[in-house]
Amino acid sequence: PPPPSPPPSPSPMPPSPPPSPPLSPSPQSHTTSLRSGFPTGGPLGATTALTLTGSGFDVLETARCYFAPINTDGTPRSGSEISTTATVASATRALCDAPATAGLFRAALSLEGGYTRVPLYFNAIRFEIYDPAGLTVEAVTPPGGPLSGSTLVTLVGAGFRSLGNGQLCCIFSGMPAGSCAPGTLLGAVGGRTRVRCTVPAAPTGVVNRSLAISLNGGSAFSTSSTFATFRYYAQPTVA
Repeated sequence: PPPPSPPPSPSPMPPSPPPSPPLSPSPQSHTTSLRSGFPTGGPLGATTALTLTGSGFDVLETARCYFAPINTDGTPRSGSEISTTATVASATRALCDAPATAGLFRAALSLEGGYTRVPLYFNAIRFEIYDPAGLTVEAVTPPGGPLSGSTLVTLVGAGFRSLGNGQLCCIFSGMPAGSCAPGTLLGAVGGRTRVRCTVPAAPTGVVNRSLAISLNGGSAFSTSSTFATFRYYAQPTVA
């Protein structure tokens, strides 16, 4: 008989596959939210900048601010939503031009030309445009004090309110433009609003100074339409 066939040679092992390339790091997720706004109002007639703070303010297209009319209880008010220019200063801060219409609004921010709005982290952000004509000073108590200043006075009038820390203040004639004395909002009495502030020392040769109120730190258009007069006198002495 013929000799048996030799066993088949083992098949060569296939080459090892090349190592897989390292995985690319996954993109970090971006959390975008709107947290707060400052100040909470500005005067009619001025381009007041509302500063919005939050996180993840990366502009994808055109940044815009939106102001929807609301009632004091937060419910929608009749009227169209107003769009204004927004300037993104950083990933956490954006500045909005204020609407040129008096009223109370709910503010929103879009980083995509209005297609979407940045979600709120807390409650809705309110912004009020007020007419300075409704801000009036009717009286000051006491009506005078020593030349050295430091007299605590209370102004009585209409429309006094706080629109953010450091915004409410008293303006004395002769002060540099944009400067004012800090004011403290007091409780209303008889339907009249009240603010307390400290009188500065009298400039040389000045006896009477007019005294007005500002709701926005002494900025343009934010002062009361009327004022009171404060009279300085020499400190009396006892002989």
